[in-house]
Formats: sequence, C-alpha cells, structure tokens
Amino acid sequence: MQMHKIMDAYLDQREYYNFEGRRGVERLCQLVGDLGYRDPQHSMQLTRTACVGNLLMFLEDNPGAIEAIVNWVRDINSKEMVSSLADVTDTSALCEDDDEDEDGEYE
Repeated sequence: MQMHKIMDAYLDQREYYNFEGRRGVERLCQLVGDLGYRDPQHSMQLTRTACVGNLLMFLEDNPGAIEAIVNWVRDINSKEMVSSLADVTDTSALCEDDDEDEDGEYE
C-alpha cells in the first residue's frame, strides 16, 4: 500500500484537517509518535498521546524534514520572518532590491 493512501486514511480517521496553532503541533507530534518516534521520557508532554520529544526524535532521524522546513521558510517570503532574520544576520553584503518581489511587495 502506498504511503499517501495510508496517510490520507490516517488523517481522515482522526479528523486532522487543520494543522494550525497548538492543535497542529499536537497533531504533528501525535503523527510522528504513530510513525514510531516515541520519546520514552515523554519530554514536553502536550496531550495524553503527544509530546514534543516525539517530534525531536523524528527530526534528529530525518534531516530531510528539517531541510523541508528551512526551504518552506525561505519560499514563503513572510515580511515578518524576513525582518526577524535580518535582525540577527549581517546583511551588509546583500542588495537592497532583493528584499521585494518584481512588484515591489512581499509575497
């Protein structure tokens, strides 16, 4: 059976249609726990069945997931995230016109 079919069934059966906010974090932690990444210490317990330790174990074992998050942050071009990252980065060598898209706006 293919993973996308199993994942769709998993998400439907649990009614995981939204991954925003705290509930999204809880659901992601539950998902990686169900994938087999269960922190025996239950570090940073969120709910009875989800803990942040599960997510940390998953990320440690799957660097591609970390890369996907980094690429997602790069691609969304959020004005707030740009500002926050610029505050902690030496940007003196960057061109100012690189800050905006072709229309002069952030995406």
